[in-house]
Amino acid sequence: MSATADRVGRDASSEPPAFHGNRLQRLRSSHFEAARLAACSDNEGASVIQPVYLHYSSIAGLPTTRWQRPRIAWYGETPFLPHFLQYARNGGVTCDVYCGAPIRVLPDMDRKSAARLTEAARRELAAKARLGEAAIASSGRQNLAAGAGRRKP
Repeated sequence: MSATADRVGRDASSEPPAFHGNRLQRLRSSHFEAARLAACSDNEGASVIQPVYLHYSSIAGLPTTRWQRPRIAWYGETPFLPHFLQYARNGGVTCDVYCGAPIRVLPDMDRKSAARLTEAARRELAAKARLGEAAIASSGRQNLAAGAGRRKP
């Protein structure tokens, strides 16, 4: 495999970010190239980016603190299987999903502008999560460890 192909394979979401989850990182503008190309194509329909923020609000029913976030986040050189097993043993994790307004990608928009707009929307969603505003639907909360897929009442 060539060095370029190897790098492209690693840049995809198959590799954990070197990050512990206590801050929002900047988005790579290269990840927005596909949306820009779709906006420039002759296809019908608009190309949009959907900003989403995941807020892990509790572990085993207790509010999550900043010191517990690394127990949820998979990052750095951490092997996945041991991390996942520890994550599953910690008890259920509540994940609140915050969706922002779709960002329409225009043909003249460059990928760096798309990344900046998405970052701003994501930071706004994170602020809502910190203030405790309701996520998209309280009935949409799910226990992500044991019993995944069951809805909370």
